[in-house]
Amino acid sequence: MGLVVKSWAVDNAPVDELGNYVVIKCRQEGLISFVLSLVGIDPVTTLMAHPDRIEFIEASLNGVKRRIIRVSRSRRLSTAFTKPLKEILVFIAIVSDCKRNHG
Repeated sequence: MGLVVKSWAVDNAPVDELGNYVVIKCRQEGLISFVLSLVGIDPVTTLMAHPDRIEFIEASLNGVKRRIIRVSRSRRLSTAFTKPLKEILVFIAIVSDCKRNHG
């Protein structure tokens, strides 16, 4: 399941009334989720970063799931973004080889 960013706010000062410095709201990817977002009943995933905690909130018609990570309790937080260039090149090479061998 992938997510599509609906809105985001990041600043050196709090961006909302709760004192969060990062607020990112996402919806699920896909046509059905897009149509539901137009109507306003789509499931929303929110990430909020406060100086002492990070919160993940998943809200849908089924209810709300909230996960809180206390920053004082974590030793290391990291994230990554990668582009699968190597995998794409290997895939292209395999497909080209198959086309050459089979027709």
